[in-house]
Amino acid sequence: MKEVGKTKWKGQPFGNCFPPSSEDDEFVVAKDFGISFTYDVPVITSITPSRSLNIPGKTARVTISGQNFGFTAREIFSPQCEDSTSRSCRQIFMNGVVLFNHSCSSIELLSTGATGADVALDVGLSELAWCNSPQGYTVVCTAAFSELYTECVERCLDPFAGCGRRCPEDRVICDIPVLGGTQEVSLVVAGVTAKGSVSFQYDAPIIYSVTPPEVLAGTSSLLTVTGINFGDYLAVRYAGREIFVGPDTVVPTVLKPYGEGLTRNLTTLQWWDDAQFQTCFSNSLPEGSPDIPVQQRFCNAGRVLSSSIGLSDVFAFGEEAQRMVVQGPVVKSVEGQTLTQVDIMAQSMGLRSEITPENSSFSFRVACNTNERTIGSRIHQFYLGSTGPGQSALASSALVSHGERLWLLGGQTITQTESSEVWRSMFTGLGWSSVTADRTWWSARHNVTACTFRDVLYLMGGASHTEQKAFNDVWVFAETAEVDAYFWRPGIPSPNLVAGQAYSPYWIRITDNAPWSARSRAQCLVHNDSMWLLGGVGYAEPGQYGEWTTDLWRTRNGFTWELVTAKGLWQGRNNIRAVIHTDGQVGMWLVASVQEQFYNTMFSIDGVNWQFPENACALTNVDVQDMVAWRGYMFLFTTACHDLDDDNQDAVPCGSRPSAQSTQNRIWYSQNGRSWLLARRPYMVDTFLRPDTQPYGWQGTEPGEFRYAFHVAIHKDTMYIVGGFMHRLPRVGGQLATDADGNFAYIESVKEDLWMCKSFLESTLLCNDKSDQGLSGEDYSKRTFAEGPAVGCA
Repeated sequence: MKEVGKTKWKGQPFGNCFPPSSEDDEFVVAKDFGISFTYDVPVITSITPSRSLNIPGKTARVTISGQNFGFTAREIFSPQCEDSTSRSCRQIFMNGVVLFNHSCSSIELLSTGATGADVALDVGLSELAWCNSPQGYTVVCTAAFSELYTECVERCLDPFAGCGRRCPEDRVICDIPVLGGTQEVSLVVAGVTAKGSVSFQYDAPIIYSVTPPEVLAGTSSLLTVTGINFGDYLAVRYAGREIFVGPDTVVPTVLKPYGEGLTRNLTTLQWWDDAQFQTCFSNSLPEGSPDIPVQQRFCNAGRVLSSSIGLSDVFAFGEEAQRMVVQGPVVKSVEGQTLTQVDIMAQSMGLRSEITPENSSFSFRVACNTNERTIGSRIHQFYLGSTGPGQSALASSALVSHGERLWLLGGQTITQTESSEVWRSMFTGLGWSSVTADRTWWSARHNVTACTFRDVLYLMGGASHTEQKAFNDVWVFAETAEVDAYFWRPGIPSPNLVAGQAYSPYWIRITDNAPWSARSRAQCLVHNDSMWLLGGVGYAEPGQYGEWTTDLWRTRNGFTWELVTAKGLWQGRNNIRAVIHTDGQVGMWLVASVQEQFYNTMFSIDGVNWQFPENACALTNVDVQDMVAWRGYMFLFTTACHDLDDDNQDAVPCGSRPSAQSTQNRIWYSQNGRSWLLARRPYMVDTFLRPDTQPYGWQGTEPGEFRYAFHVAIHKDTMYIVGGFMHRLPRVGGQLATDADGNFAYIESVKEDLWMCKSFLESTLLCNDKSDQGLSGEDYSKRTFAEGPAVGCA
């Protein structure tokens, strides 16, 4: 840097962007001193790091290395500038970095139905600032040496102090904002642009999950897309204007300049909206199709631009992430298929996320009642085993068959949010007695998980509103001395037995902190000589919803647990229920709700590889209370409103039809999981010889009465229903009672009755039965409901 005799003023304010210069440039450094210099053109050699995340708040702090960054001027003019606040001095002591976007060549992929040539022409005619090097986004940089921070940088940053001395001129530190895409970085020193440039890359978007993972075919749903590097709502400087497009923006806002006569180029503004983050929906490629790079995939199922997307920062999957809330497309089903899959790509400044079906795809599934009848021909015959079998009235408990008996563990009552009670039946499932006695080893909780593995009763997890937590402990019932000897470890409390006293069973806590997260409502299955744990929900306050887990664990000894998968096929679903069922092969089967009242079925033979049954439909408009497998069928116990005026008795949204005003308890059954049939309820034949269906005896007799949070188990080839909450009308002396205003008001109670079912049969309507005339009881015609609508005898 040397003095020259000739002065020259470019007339450009500091921070504007200049084309790269290949020769020395004259510049008035300090007009108030009457001195001018010729600066050697700055040269950039490297940038570190050369890439960054593309999320708000994650400003990239980079170090740019090179030569002639202008710091020698500080040495020369420090006596005059050290205490000066003049603009000319600050031009010497501050530097700018310009980022030129190089992602524009990819933008044509963001336009539905537009070719690259069309968009390129639009870009050229609009003279887009963001894609042309004479314009760019400017940031301020400071010297890179921390040991000279006080004397070289700190004072320069103080608007009321002058700059210091002796600052190095081969490195600067810059905080680059979130811009996205691939950027060309060039340094401007006092209005002179450096020779050459370096590239800076913002990471492409990555999608972690899409919820809901399935939508009813022919409908649209709000989608929550979680991931990283989605970008930000950017303020862009275009042709001297600064434009902001925010989450609620209808028309982009011009922030500055504020002069009258400003003409907006709406085409350009629309292009800028395209250039920001967005979602692209593309129909999945058929199996066997050659892979097509994501940059070449069409958004043939639609796209949503940034101005219509809600973007927020979240913490997901153990790290900082972003979340987009976007309205999904409407995709109808293909004839003969129940499932249509759509891939989602997140885009930011022309960079697209890769497609991973388990994370970035969602599906449209047909409801079971769309293409076929869902009313079945089979019927359960329940009878009341006991009105008060001896156990406490409990809901949200675990009911399990173990050791020739039924066991009822934990739960809730009307007055208690959790219980530590344990009840055990006789061989028949009746005659209950308490086994807790004076020894309560695990704390009170509801929605615990219990199962029998290798003839040992396990209890796991559950939740407590009193303690405001869920649990991840594991207990075994040491029913015999042999079980005690296997599971007991030093430090575990055990009964103090005196010499000669018989062995006393008790609970052993084998771990108070299993590797799986604390949860209630988890499902436990025994399969392939292992005990499996899946599903479950983390703690939530009463009336609130916790987060459902997606992992799958197994153990062969109760002590050591293995994580089979962190993200099961049921990811993004809730209310998970699971059973062991045989459909050709013994396997693990589960149902889970994608959204409210939208259930999928899936299965695994080995517990590791999961799949949906081929061409399976979705069970809709129901809430599943429990699930069991029995006699070659899977059964779902549901609550829902049904259209009783329709012979198919479809489950429909409550109140959507005149005959679907009240919630009912119903049972669905399936052998293969591909479709579900609605079991018929008990019926009587009216005077017109038509079957008049009746509510299940365990549901209640009045419209609107139903049971929930009850427990179903198979014991000794018999189906048992125990306890649960009852939504019912109050009664006094067997008669319905009204409130003070004379109105019927439903109340909640907890039941302690027990219902049993020993048969699941084809329902048969008998016609022309003449046995009362002395004829043989076989002298009648019969017709099964499977042969057609049950409208009477032919």
